[in-house]
Amino acid sequence: MEDYMTAIRAMNLEDLDAAVEFTVPAEQRPSRDFVNSLTSKQQHDVLRATLLIYVLTNGQKTPREFQLRAALGPLSNKDSMIVAGTGSGKTLAMALPCVLRPGTVSLVLCPMKRLQMTQVAEYAKYGVRAAAINMDTPDDPIFWKDVQDGNYNLLLVSPEQRRSVKGHLGRFAKMLLDRTFTARIERLHVDEAHFIYTVGIEHHGQAPFRPAYGDILSWRILLQKDVSLQTLTATSPSHIRRVILDKTGLASDYLSVALSLNRPRTIYATHPMVGGTNNFANFDCLIPAVFHPPMCLRRTLIFSYERKEVAALANYLDELLPESYRRGIRKLQAHRPNTEIRLKTCMPYNSGMSEEVLNFIFASYNDPSGIVQLLSTTSALATGVDMAGVHTVIDNGPPPTMTDAVQRAGRSDRGTDAALLFPASGLYVIFVPPWVYDTDLVSEDEDPHDPDAPPNWQHLKKKKYTTRQERTGRNIIEYCKSEFCLRDHIATYLDDDTYEATTVAVGVEWCCSNHASSTDRPFDLSHFFYRPMLTGNEIKPKAAPTPRVPTRDTNQRPLLTDIITRWRLQCHQSDPLRTGRTIYSILTDQGLKLLIKHDPKKVNSGVDIGKLLNETDEWINEWGVLLYELIIKSTARILADAIVRKAKKKVALDKKKSAAAMKKMATDENAAVERC
Repeated sequence: MEDYMTAIRAMNLEDLDAAVEFTVPAEQRPSRDFVNSLTSKQQHDVLRATLLIYVLTNGQKTPREFQLRAALGPLSNKDSMIVAGTGSGKTLAMALPCVLRPGTVSLVLCPMKRLQMTQVAEYAKYGVRAAAINMDTPDDPIFWKDVQDGNYNLLLVSPEQRRSVKGHLGRFAKMLLDRTFTARIERLHVDEAHFIYTVGIEHHGQAPFRPAYGDILSWRILLQKDVSLQTLTATSPSHIRRVILDKTGLASDYLSVALSLNRPRTIYATHPMVGGTNNFANFDCLIPAVFHPPMCLRRTLIFSYERKEVAALANYLDELLPESYRRGIRKLQAHRPNTEIRLKTCMPYNSGMSEEVLNFIFASYNDPSGIVQLLSTTSALATGVDMAGVHTVIDNGPPPTMTDAVQRAGRSDRGTDAALLFPASGLYVIFVPPWVYDTDLVSEDEDPHDPDAPPNWQHLKKKKYTTRQERTGRNIIEYCKSEFCLRDHIATYLDDDTYEATTVAVGVEWCCSNHASSTDRPFDLSHFFYRPMLTGNEIKPKAAPTPRVPTRDTNQRPLLTDIITRWRLQCHQSDPLRTGRTIYSILTDQGLKLLIKHDPKKVNSGVDIGKLLNETDEWINEWGVLLYELIIKSTARILADAIVRKAKKKVALDKKKSAAAMKKMATDENAAVERC
């Protein structure tokens, strides 16, 4: 393969043209008009890139025209801004300069660790040796020497790596002060450049979440003067574009390459929630009422605001599945050591979990045959991450801004696996809580320069702490309340005035939830789920009276509850998997209440506890036996204490009665004396 690459790089223009004509199918070649519009040097690069990628991917792929145009900026040492939708192929556009100039180094500022990891694997497909550098990068001398010597063609770096930590510079920050190292870097890319606006600058009195992203100019100062800068984003409305230009210092004559940001195969929808984001019954529609394996759930990604909400929703959805199915999932993993995490059909994913656990969960979810089919996550997976086969993306409440909504919608319908269930569409739906509809959008409070500003943005600077509702942008609230086309709303927000901005792909029946299909079929969100959507009008059947069953003495319950609660906390603190297993994986609050109330005569072993709580054999061996021994000892102690208290009470009562009798006897004697 290396010999082929060397031969292609050595070809002159005439030979390249002939090789592309002979080797690459006509539909995969760049258009002749496009090639003829370029200079001789650019034609060399375009034809060579086409042939190299075609060979490297075994004929599966060639660069599209927009990717070639995007690569010509850095190759011509010219600043550029690339605006293209999520999943359009911006990664290949950044890889092409390294493919064409193998002895050079590109530096990519990349915001998310998960995105860095997926891009490292993607660059490897094109023969580009890439490395991710972030706070988790190991202190491996061999690795850092390879970085220092330029043995990696592309470095994916978190923006914070330039800054000092507690007054000390990290290894990469020190390298940036070495002119020999920086001289090797010929190109600087800022991936997901909208982060400069969303997390890199102050917003109406709120400090930037990641100020390093607002300091891109300092990177240009550290690198050589002739290093070109390229920004890439899928969301660049005018107010974000202004900030990007201001914070990056792009040359006034920068190259602009833009595609329509519309996702024609995605259906947009909003749905009013019942009760709010904490009412998980709104998500019952994701699980069939009658579930018969080998039924397969649709791959769904659910975004929530807080980590606790993420974990609670994942547990709730998993418990909706039949116990027999959950037992089967656990048996599939029976061979795994007890120290390793057990996957469930629905799993949480957030930055508070260990990197090892996150990788394990993500790999299963990204595998079409993996155990995890529903993923409850925070914004950690909202940007840039390519997950093939995701059909449905749900926001549990509105995201902070319209930019966040566009990015999250881009996670759906990014691979062929989604087509197995719905041939031509993905779905992005926001479950809208009641407070959104109650929000009053007064026009006088609108920020004319920032449609993502909260409705009461003028008053936020005066407040030290703000709520989620107060920080939610005006435009996303308008989107959630809109009665008009949601696709039109997105196109207007993104300043996308291309012909393709509001088109819908052939075979997609609906554009959005606000109007009927092309055949006048009304939109019905239940069509995409297993049950009707929760409306609040459901008639709940009256529960039949249950016969009274024996329970534990109410006097024992408070003390036993306290003992088991403290035991559960101690077990979780000593659990080596506590970063991936919540305290409720040991014993849920619901299970604790059930266990405390249950008739103690029917609990004679850890197996009985496991059956009562519907737990697995692994759980019984790990926690059930210990819990049974704790209950037996604690109950015996409680009963003994109760006997002692009863005896003391009886003694005290006897003393009281004796004293009363003595007093009565003395009173009677005194009365008799007085009568005499």
